[in-house]
Amino acid sequence: MQAARRISGSSAIVLAAALPALADQRDIATGGVYICTILHDAAGYTSFRRAVQVNQRITQILSTPELRKGSTVTVH
Repeated sequence: MQAARRISGSSAIVLAAALPALADQRDIATGGVYICTILHDAAGYTSFRRAVQVNQRITQILSTPELRKGSTVTVH
């Protein structure tokens, strides 16, 4: 006869804690590597809008073949 397996309350908590955390919309990451989180509004933009702009700039730079050959990029 096979033994029935039960998940106790403490085991269920451990299983729930093992799930991946959801990323914040304001997180900045490149290639799955977390860089930072923009927390504050500035220059008339919300922190969410600033994060979108930063991600767009990073994507634009990394997708430009000429800039991937060792060029230096300066952002003001």
